[in-house]
Amino acid sequence: MNKTKEMVKRVKSLMEEGKSLETAIEIAAEELIEGLNPSNRIDWIKGLTNISEVRKAIHRAHAKKSKSKDKEKYEKEIEAGYERLNELLAEADKSENPIKAMLEGGEEPSKVLHHWLRDKENEIKRELDQMKVSNNKRKELINKQPTNTPKCLIEELRGIAPDLVKLYQDRVTRKDQGVLALNRKTRLLGKK
Repeated sequence: MNKTKEMVKRVKSLMEEGKSLETAIEIAAEELIEGLNPSNRIDWIKGLTNISEVRKAIHRAHAKKSKSKDKEKYEKEIEAGYERLNELLAEADKSENPIKAMLEGGEEPSKVLHHWLRDKENEIKRELDQMKVSNNKRKELINKQPTNTPKCLIEELRGIAPDLVKLYQDRVTRKDQGVLALNRKTRLLGKK
């Protein structure tokens, strides 16, 4: 619908310039078709600022590539998409609060939670490595801890985005072993 309105506006402006209706329609249609070709699509992908939109563009390019005989042009779209995605994620990583920056950059909450879990797991692992006990004893101590979510994790997630708390608790309910292990390890460190 939006493209149709743009085309009508373009036809009107061309007619005001003195073009005939037929010529104006041909020019506007040609411009519209040029706007949809893959080389312009690559420029469009490179200009995206929303992480989720970039992921969708990459997904579409993969789908088109699988059905197309000319796979090379879609490979360029995919390459441009991954390049832009890496740029946006690098920008978020450089910020003061990378997880919040990802959310503000349009990343899906489930993917943001995944990044947060990875970072939190690394942080907890470093703290556990400082314990002066054997690996077997550490595992035994971890497994003795309750699996419910410590308040410190809930508050940290709530500080980032309230939606993340619900996603996290859903994973606890589904018995996601990575999340349950993080809860146990956090409790072992004495965090409540």
